[in-house]
Amino acid sequence: MALRVDLGSGAITFFTRRLRRAGSAVRAVGEKAYLKSDLRFWETSQDSIRAAVRAYCDAHPDLVRTELRSVAVALYATGVHELRAAAIGVLERDRETLDDRDMPWLIELARKSKSWAYVDWIAPKVIGDVIARDPRARKRLAIWAKDKDFWVRRTALLAEHDALRSGGGDFAHWSRLAGSMLDQREFFIRKAIGWVLREVSKKRPDLTYAFLRKHRDRVSRLSLLEGAKYLPAAQSKALGLPGKGAWVAREEASAGPLPELWIRRDPGVGVLPQLPGSITRRNADRLCPDRRDPRPRRARRRSVGRVVDWGDRSQARGRSGRRKPLSDIGDHVTSFDHTDHSDTNGVSEPHGVFHRGAIADPGRPW
Repeated sequence: MALRVDLGSGAITFFTRRLRRAGSAVRAVGEKAYLKSDLRFWETSQDSIRAAVRAYCDAHPDLVRTELRSVAVALYATGVHELRAAAIGVLERDRETLDDRDMPWLIELARKSKSWAYVDWIAPKVIGDVIARDPRARKRLAIWAKDKDFWVRRTALLAEHDALRSGGGDFAHWSRLAGSMLDQREFFIRKAIGWVLREVSKKRPDLTYAFLRKHRDRVSRLSLLEGAKYLPAAQSKALGLPGKGAWVAREEASAGPLPELWIRRDPGVGVLPQLPGSITRRNADRLCPDRRDPRPRRARRRSVGRVVDWGDRSQARGRSGRRKPLSDIGDHVTSFDHTDHSDTNGVSEPHGVFHRGAIADPGRPW
């Protein structure tokens, strides 16, 4: 018992020293509001958390099952977001040490998580790995699927997410679990059902189509649209959906010239036709070297970072003397020439450049 307490407190000290000083109090406020969490946040980057986990596991290469449990439970009890993430990181890195006997306390961690940021990480990467290595553990999913806590039920749905996505797993068993939850109105349950169906459809679209076809009258609109996202047009139409998904139309609509902000700030770049909406300035330079901006990257980053061109103060200020943002001119600018754009009275924000990454980022290797 003393060893367990010392190991848990040592892990808290180790990760606190490394992660707290790497955080940002300003970003922590926004992240806490984004996750709607009551935990404390240091807003340490995911890269810093992963680096700390690697360092800890390298320093403790022979942790056994009981020691892993001691570390994870101690880190979870702190009520700090980064320490909980570190706990799941340690479990994922040493997941092969765990087996079916560890499932009861692993599901209690998921129950205590009360957030997709942790459940969507621990379910497929830790619990799912135990099920893949020890199929006897799969029988627990049916029990979890009936739990009163919807985070536990979501864990049951996502546990075999990675296996099903790669073409394995037991889809028939998952279908029974999902079918028992189709009438539930909880958003995170409906989203999880659609999420798994969508990933299965990438390699086995017939399985996804058969499930949606069978339960067409019961499945929620959210699960249907998410699950059928990558189905062939014929199967989508058979489900009463457009042959071309709304996400395809959005991507096609977003394809076009570079955002006007870049033209405004860097007239020498020009317009690169028919680039996806998520293209970045850096990617554009790589795709078209002949249009590359000769300035150093740091100088380009400073100029792109502003949404309002304060250099033209005479037009950026109103009669009151206050600075005001400029209106969007992206609609009527369709081509680029080398004329002076200084009389333009507005810019548009770059589309698709900034994305909030998942907190867990479970797909990224350690």
